[in-house]
Amino acid sequence: MKKLFVVAALLALLVSIGLAEEKQYDVPGAFSFSYGDGWNKGQRNGATGKELDWLVSATDPNASFNAVISHADFSYDDWIKRNIKSATPYRVLTSKSEFASTSGEKGYKLVWRVKASNGEDLIRQQYLFRGKGDSQVMLSGTVDVANAAKFEADFDAFAKSFTKDK
Repeated sequence: MKKLFVVAALLALLVSIGLAEEKQYDVPGAFSFSYGDGWNKGQRNGATGKELDWLVSATDPNASFNAVISHADFSYDDWIKRNIKSATPYRVLTSKSEFASTSGEKGYKLVWRVKASNGEDLIRQQYLFRGKGDSQVMLSGTVDVANAAKFEADFDAFAKSFTKDK
């Protein structure tokens, strides 16, 4: 009887883990990526009507992830260079590397240390991809420096699941 109870409890635990829902962030006709439980999707405070929804951590309201689509009159490579050159003493580029999604989309990952106007010390991880047509897509995760390591895997996983609509 005791063994049966242990097996039933273990089975219940495995089922509950399996029920952890993966959600899809979809911008029809443009791109999508997956995110897991523990993130709330919605408009950020002060957002314009055309701004895409943000993801905010349910456990840490200072952790957010957002997507931006831009259409520019310059190339994707120039866009990467412009982003890198946007560094200031308050926005320091700490690393840059090539990055690829599991679907094979190639891009770049830029990691910034940002001193916000309110004095907060933040880490911003940006993932830059070619969009559909002449568009460019930036996925950006932001969190305070103290919790950056805790959220890096989530941000990477979101960007790894990036898929451009064909």
